[in-house]
Amino acid sequence: MWLIHVNIAVLSYNVAMVYTGVTFTIRVTRKEDKKRGNDKLEEIWSRENRVHSNK
Repeated sequence: MWLIHVNIAVLSYNVAMVYTGVTFTIRVTRKEDKKRGNDKLEEIWSRENRVHSNK
């Protein structure tokens, strides 16, 4: 019975590690994007708006 509990603990630990890793990388990439990606975002937005306003 205790084996199941150990497995659950390991599983939840792995999930937590993956989750924190993913959120950390997202945060870092967001910071990088903010540094050099704002122009890109503006470009994409203006392109989208152009596409929608042409209709």
